[in-house]
Amino acid sequence: MPEHSGQVVAYVRVSTIEQNPARQHAAVGAVDETFTDQVSGKSRSER
Repeated sequence: MPEHSGQVVAYVRVSTIEQNPARQHAAVGAVDETFTDQVSGKSRSER
């Protein structure tokens, strides 16, 4: 795999507030920035 010359970002999403995104954060590994979304896809207006 070629070496990256820019930032590496991750997007972690869980459907409900009760769910824990920690497993996804661990799977992503080392990144420059992580964006986490903990809102249901049904309620996009609340994002």
